[in-house]
Amino acid sequence: MVEISLLSPERYTLDELITDELSLEKIVTVETDGYLSVECFCVQEQKNVTIFFSFVFNGKSEFSQLYDRNGLTIYDLSGVKSEVISFDELENQYIDWLSRSGHENTMDEYGMLLGVVGFIERNRHRENLLAVVRDMSKA
Repeated sequence: MVEISLLSPERYTLDELITDELSLEKIVTVETDGYLSVECFCVQEQKNVTIFFSFVFNGKSEFSQLYDRNGLTIYDLSGVKSEVISFDELENQYIDWLSRSGHENTMDEYGMLLGVVGFIERNRHRENLLAVVRDMSKA
């Protein structure tokens, strides 16, 4: 199981992101619209992380890897956030996602994708979009 946390902090340090438990009080805030500044979800295997990013960002993969050690990888997705799939594209391409990922067609699966796309859309105006990826089999 691989856990992915999307964050959109105004400021951050790698040290804050590398800890065993994210320093939530330093990074995660409640936005004025009531949403948290984090979106968490899981994929079954490490290979699905790449498939997930490719799907959500319409095939774009020009993002930086900031850290990779001991099952923890941190990506800077700031440069591709404007490429996020639209809700209409998600609806039309959802079956393709299921085929590519090997995931089952469930309300949880579709809801996860809706949550991720919504999070990225809500935070497009922010400078940073980060993904903290933890491979739980290596934790």
